Amino acid sequence: MRLRRQSCGWTGRRASGRSCWLTGVGYLSFSDQQLWELIRNGDRVAFEQLYHRYYSPLKSYALSFRYDSDWAEDCIQNLFVKLFTSEALLACQYVRAYLYRSFRNLLLDQLGEKANDVSMDGLEYDVLGGR
Repeated sequence: MRLRRQSCGWTGRRASGRSCWLTGVGYLSFSDQQLWELIRNGDRVAFEQLYHRYYSPLKSYALSFRYDSDWAEDCIQNLFVKLFTSEALLACQYVRAYLYRSFRNLLLDQLGEKANDVSMDGLEYDVLGGR
């Protein structure tokens, strides 16, 4: 599943030319906690609203770790796919803090995996001889 950020927000037209969903307009005034509760009850529009609300701030945060826009977008996708596919989301009073902490952990995991991917082939070093 690949989420797409609508260029128009909740009104106007998408980049593809199709009309955007107007059903999400009422969700703009909802707090993060209200959206979270709706998401826990399976509300997809609330999920999309939370995604659009945090897309740009999370991308900026990811770019502070590693300046790679594609990587940042992939990490955001991974975070929200994990949330979307989660069997049981817990009640959460501080949604913003939860998202940022989860995202930070995901970023550090991704950076750790990238560091482990570094190949040592072609490097020759004699530990005893200092070659």
